[in-house]
Amino acid sequence: MSDPSQPSPPTNDSADATVASGGAARPRRDMRYINVLASLLAVFVSLLSLWLAWSSNRTQERMLAASSWPYLRFAHGNLDDDGTPVIQMSVGNGGSGPAVLHWLRLRSEGRALGDASTLLNWSSPTARELTSWSSGTTGVALSPGDTIYALQFHRTDDNVTEWEALNAARWRIEVDGCYCSIIGECWTFTGEGQPAPIKACPAPPEGAWRG
Repeated sequence: MSDPSQPSPPTNDSADATVASGGAARPRRDMRYINVLASLLAVFVSLLSLWLAWSSNRTQERMLAASSWPYLRFAHGNLDDDGTPVIQMSVGNGGSGPAVLHWLRLRSEGRALGDASTLLNWSSPTARELTSWSSGTTGVALSPGDTIYALQFHRTDDNVTEWEALNAARWRIEVDGCYCSIIGECWTFTGEGQPAPIKACPAPPEGAWRG
């Protein structure tokens, strides 16, 4: 006879139930790990896609900026293409994109030289009228390769003294200006050095060239 105080040995049914219960717990834990890994992978793929989209957009922006990049420079000389004596002051676009010249300013020792008459009288004070050709520069659009002449002063038998005076004085002229590209990037420039980027062109300063 068996002792009723002793526990009865486990039956095969109960043993099988224990094994089955422990075996079901492991697959459930494995599935949780798999779900976590899948979620992390999805987050990584999403972040990678966002980075690739941002990088592609930046590349396109740089390509657009490069293809629409203007480069304005001020220049002056005393001969035209045919070798004719003429003092010329100009702004040319040597870049790859169009530009809008917002303003140009000529000065010497703090004095604004805002038009042809002021410029000529500054270099050679005279009461008589001098014939010259000039053009305004505010708001002028320049395509790549275009040049605008702010001043052309041809040498004649009647103005030799004044012409020679301006020819010598033009080296003392200080220049600054501001222009923008068609995509809203803006630069300031001087008679020397490279254009400097600026957020936006300010309003034309007092004494800006009027022509």
